Amino acid sequence: MYKVIYFVSRRGENFVRDFIFSLPEKVGCKVAEHIKYLSLMGPLAKSQYVSYLQDKIYELRVTFAHYEPRVLYFFSGHDIVLTHGFLKKTRAVPQAEIDKAKAIRTAYLG
Repeated sequence: MYKVIYFVSRRGENFVRDFIFSLPEKVGCKVAEHIKYLSLMGPLAKSQYVSYLQDKIYELRVTFAHYEPRVLYFFSGHDIVLTHGFLKKTRAVPQAEIDKAKAIRTAYLG
């Protein structure tokens, strides 16, 4: 089992938690279930749920009705650090979202 860490900014912002709470309850619960699955499987999670984006940044994919929530993350040893979430509206993950995850990783690793 992998330890899941929700990144918290210096200002106390928990981007993933805030994202989950912004979603309709059933969608947020589905995202939380997928995070639990990720904690159990780590890098062995099935490709239907996760994918490698670039520069050691991954996405957790959730589909629920017309919602396409995504949570970006990276590995730090045996920890999974969740950076932030967003609703996907295009076919590819926007580069700005990947860049945000990279910046969060840099802040986390110090």
